[in-house]
Amino acid sequence: MVSVRFARSVGLSLDSASSHPPLLAVLPLLPAAAGLLAALLASLLTALTAAATLRPAALAKLGRIVWRQKPGLLVLGLAVAGLVEARAWLHVPGTPPAVQADLRSAHWPTFRGDLTRRGHGDGRPGPVRGGVTFSGGRDFQFYSSAAVADDALIAIGVRGDSSRFFSWQAESGRLLWTLAPDAYRATFSSPVLANGYLVAGEGLHNTSGARLVAFRTGDDGVLRPAFEFATRSHIECTPTIEGDRVYFAAGDDGVYCLSLTADDAHRVVWHAPGERYRDAETGLAVCDECVYVGLGRGGEALAVLDATSGAELARLPMPLPVFSPPAISGGRIYLGMGDADYVNPAEHSPGELRCLDLATWETVWTLATPSPLLGAVVADDSGIVFATTAGQLYVVDHGGQVLHRWQADSGVLAAPAVTPRTIYCVSCDGLLTALDRRLEPIFSTRLGAAGAYFSSPVVFGGQVFVGTPHDGFVCVGVPAAERHAGAPPQSRTAGDEPDE
Repeated sequence: MVSVRFARSVGLSLDSASSHPPLLAVLPLLPAAAGLLAALLASLLTALTAAATLRPAALAKLGRIVWRQKPGLLVLGLAVAGLVEARAWLHVPGTPPAVQADLRSAHWPTFRGDLTRRGHGDGRPGPVRGGVTFSGGRDFQFYSSAAVADDALIAIGVRGDSSRFFSWQAESGRLLWTLAPDAYRATFSSPVLANGYLVAGEGLHNTSGARLVAFRTGDDGVLRPAFEFATRSHIECTPTIEGDRVYFAAGDDGVYCLSLTADDAHRVVWHAPGERYRDAETGLAVCDECVYVGLGRGGEALAVLDATSGAELARLPMPLPVFSPPAISGGRIYLGMGDADYVNPAEHSPGELRCLDLATWETVWTLATPSPLLGAVVADDSGIVFATTAGQLYVVDHGGQVLHRWQADSGVLAAPAVTPRTIYCVSCDGLLTALDRRLEPIFSTRLGAAGAYFSSPVVFGGQVFVGTPHDGFVCVGVPAAERHAGAPPQSRTAGDEPDE
């Protein structure tokens, strides 16, 4: 749903010629450059010694030497330029094959943490006072949402047509580590964590041959590459880990179930082909041995697959494309839909929220909305919370009745984060707004310049964490119990280097 045209409109270059070269592409030039440099220096030293007498013949000789050495000077110049470019790229810590990161107890197995899609990482309340407390990865754009890993956050930053994982310590904002698979392209998928695995997709909407990438923490507490799996399309979908399997949609390549533990020859458990499951873009819901797949343009349905075999159990036609990840709570499944995408939010076209019974798959109620739903619907015991692309935020009861409505000053593309008392909404004017459950505003904090804010906020440790399209990864507020009366939070920038 994120196209090349849109990515370029927000400054994301997808032209491989504009990408930073890996250091290994520069290293083969170094021996040749060293030899050329020695030869050039010897020739030039002789000529300069003669030129020091200021004799015209000596100056002419110097000119002839420089002219004869022009191929070598060209190669040397290219090598130096390559080293300068590589050095700029390596301002971000390099790409280690492994990092010290014990994720064995981390559990964030699906988009937004669980099937309610609340984006609430623990039981602590969110902040009631705003202000940016730290930011990091400011040279990167963050389109996906963060995952909670024990006392840290893991997010994927994009620069050019490349991406990398970052992990920050939640309380201090300290950069713990950063890594990337080889040639990891610009990525919309969010990371997920379970059973020691860190998994994410690859690619934007026009990417082909995108991979699912997986890392695993060993018994020594070191995070290492586990496997990569290539598809024929893109993986904007955030995967879901269930037991020793991972489920994900791969655009026009359909839906996959992979084994996390099998060898590569037996990796694929099942594959539902793209010819049957068109435009499978959004995050899946896996519940009670069923996989719920929203289908976009050309599909317009909710498909229900058997989690074990991939067999289709039901196909429920919908009036509009389903791009919003399904939410499940209280024996019901909630679907947001609309004929919109992240290139064209279609703010003036209709949308719909639909509630279905999880046991029968029958529609319980529907709610028409004036604009499409792209971000995930949040469903918990207190009700249903969702936002439309035109910036309308709703609180709805379990019977489908609108309890409260609030209008942002700009469109909303990301899901809200929801705690028992507070809702946090990010709008495309660059503001994060905290509201109570009656949608009365509590505070607003500017995250950065206006733009397309895709990253959904996460509440964890009494703070709110969210990625931005221009201003890096941002933390807002301080835990209420630690706030001194009348003292605003102190803003700081996260360090550029991870701790060793």
